[in-house]
Amino acid sequence: LSAETASQDSTASAAEETDHTDSFSEEADEEEAPEKKKDKKKKKKKDEDFDDDPFDEDDDSDEEDDERDEEATKIYHPGDPIEVKPRRSIRVIPFKVLGLVLVVALIFGGILMSKKKSTSTTTTETSTKTTTNKAKKTISSKPTIASVAASSTLQSSRFNYSPSVLTDGDPTTAWNEGADGDGIGETVTFTLKQKSKVTSTSIYNGYDKSYSIYYRNNRVKSCYFIFDDGKEFRTLNDYYNRQQKLTFYKVHKTKKITIKIVSVYRGSSYHDTCLSEVSFA
Repeated sequence: LSAETASQDSTASAAEETDHTDSFSEEADEEEAPEKKKDKKKKKKKDEDFDDDPFDEDDDSDEEDDERDEEATKIYHPGDPIEVKPRRSIRVIPFKVLGLVLVVALIFGGILMSKKKSTSTTTTETSTKTTTNKAKKTISSKPTIASVAASSTLQSSRFNYSPSVLTDGDPTTAWNEGADGDGIGETVTFTLKQKSKVTSTSIYNGYDKSYSIYYRNNRVKSCYFIFDDGKEFRTLNDYYNRQQKLTFYKVHKTKKITIKIVSVYRGSSYHDTCLSEVSFA
């Protein structure tokens, strides 16, 4: 009997200790609960403060996070369609708009530059054509003599020996130089109406009034033809009353042509060098 009583007492003592321990745990939990609640509130407030960052431009971040959490908790089975929802970001929109504006600006800039270049090219071509046309109009293909002048002329009261007779179409009239000696270095200059292309010349050498007069006076043997773009040395034949044609070595573009005497065929009686007729083509 005493053993059973002792056993019951020990059981009752253990139950009391358990009740006491549980009550102590409950009291401890009750004491810790307010502190945990405070910590949770502080953490939540901190998270809210972090979410309310004044520099954060994403106003829909909380809703998107909730949607992602909801998507993460879903269970998908093989074969089920998966809906992918892209994250919307307000930050990307300005860059897209800016990129579009830049592309449009580049396109319009390219078009304007192309038009400007085309206009410039057209203007240059037009200017070149106009200049070429003017040049063609300025340079004549048929030289026409406007005037003739000589470095010297033989003076006579009976005959006209002036250089103007060189273009009168009459071989029986002649220019006679008036310098001392054989007239070496004397010149006669033909001025054209406008700058022209000159390829050849036709000449009646000496004084072709008569056979005797032709050989009694000097005739040109060699001379220089001087142009605006150069000169040529040529030799003339000693033919009475015969036109001789000389073709120049190149096409000369000139407004003036000068004949300069270098050497002569000497006359039997006089030392005046003569030319009867000169023309150019």
